[in-house]
Amino acid sequence: SSRVLWTLAVTQFLYDDAVEYDDGTPATASQMTKDVATFLAWASEPEADERKRMGMKWIATLSAVAVTTWYYKNSGGPSSSPAVSSSVKCRIDFPRREQFCV
Repeated sequence: SSRVLWTLAVTQFLYDDAVEYDDGTPATASQMTKDVATFLAWASEPEADERKRMGMKWIATLSAVAVTTWYYKNSGGPSSSPAVSSSVKCRIDFPRREQFCV
């Protein structure tokens, strides 16, 4: 039994200096390949930029909430002044919903 080796020849589609970039970037085949891949990624998911922007807003908001919570937890917050603070400590037993104060 004889084996036949098949080869597939693909012509080169991108050549050096085939385009001219406005910012002076060298127009190499490698650079154009990166540009095509970036364009195809953007074209396949046009809402990705908006999702990234929304994600950054969420991260910023949650970070601000975390810092504020940490500050009030560690400094006592506005209720740490002697006129407002109370010496009564209470806790609630949740399964039975009973309040215990000391």
